[in-house]
Amino acid sequence: MPSYYWKGIDLTGCIQKGVAHASSIPALHNFLMQQDIALLQASQKKTTSIFRPIRTNLKVQLFRQLATLLDAGVYLDDALSIIHEQTRHTAFKKVLQDCAADVVNGLPLYSALEKYADVFDPITIQLIAAGQQGSNLAQAFSLLADYHERRDQFRKQLRSAAFLPCITLLFFAVVCVVIFVAIVPMFTAMFFSLGQELPESTKRLQAISNMLTFKGLLGFGFLSFVTFFVIKKIIFKTNMGGIFDSSIFKVPLFGRLLLESKITYFLQACSLLMHGGVPIVIALENARINVTNTYLHKIFKTIQTEVDKGKSLSSVMHNYPALFSSDIIALIRVGEESATLNAMIDKAVHVYRANVGRKLHVLTTVFQPLLMIFLGFMIMALILSVYIPIFDLSYAIH
Repeated sequence: MPSYYWKGIDLTGCIQKGVAHASSIPALHNFLMQQDIALLQASQKKTTSIFRPIRTNLKVQLFRQLATLLDAGVYLDDALSIIHEQTRHTAFKKVLQDCAADVVNGLPLYSALEKYADVFDPITIQLIAAGQQGSNLAQAFSLLADYHERRDQFRKQLRSAAFLPCITLLFFAVVCVVIFVAIVPMFTAMFFSLGQELPESTKRLQAISNMLTFKGLLGFGFLSFVTFFVIKKIIFKTNMGGIFDSSIFKVPLFGRLLLESKITYFLQACSLLMHGGVPIVIALENARINVTNTYLHKIFKTIQTEVDKGKSLSSVMHNYPALFSSDIIALIRVGEESATLNAMIDKAVHVYRANVGRKLHVLTTVFQPLLMIFLGFMIMALILSVYIPIFDLSYAIH
């Protein structure tokens, strides 16, 4: 049973707060009313934790096992109980136990999963609802397992491509800190002991070195936090969030890669839901919910609205050439004309995934060496700006 953080007011007018287990917010309201507390605010406590999150591989394993057990003729509540006994992850085990109890009490599985929105996304719940209503739940579980597995592999591919540049930048940052914290003060003290004036380049490095003291780092951290907080508030309370989300796709090299990866996720979710028997309008709506980018979210909502009015998906996509290329629109049109839209959306997903793979290959084979060369020159410039004055000083002494 989910837990909720709640805030309420009692008969004396005092504000009360707490945490309580309840099947839903209305059930929490009734529970608190029995204690003469009126519910003012409630938010569900997250099931997952930072230290032991419920990872995708656990959900893939769950859906594979459920598909296998249901195909073998095992009842759904028994299948959930079997998997619950085999699960070692504490938080996920508790989720499965609660879902099994709800199913035994007559609640549909998708309604039981809705209580754990931080574990199961709307796409998963919608497909399970379609499978349960269409008496094809085993196929829905099989489709979900394939979907989450492919999505996780794609995400790992993106992360692995970004891993090496991040490690390179981190190494560069460590080298810079060592130069500014250890080497620059040592050479500055040497110049002062010899009564020599610091060169301009060394003065600049000394100014940066002075900033890297404890007080300097504390002040810089506080200023960065305030700046981030202010910018975040401005973005969320104004239209700047949409401007930022659209501008990020215009960044050279990375913008198009990020855009095509987002579209891949969206089309993949649409394909999954349509394969499970969900109508195209509902599939577009649920796929759009998972899109966090404001700019794309508005476009996908417009697409959903236009399709709901009776327009074809290909004709609506034609209005967004920056998102959908002509070959993708042609695939969708062929699918609509031949009643094979699911298969054509799958092909569109493969096209986008192949494009992302090629761009990642270019970035890792071309951008990474260029980044290392650039950072190497930066480190060399820092070291020379420290050592060249020393050489000049030795000549002056001689």
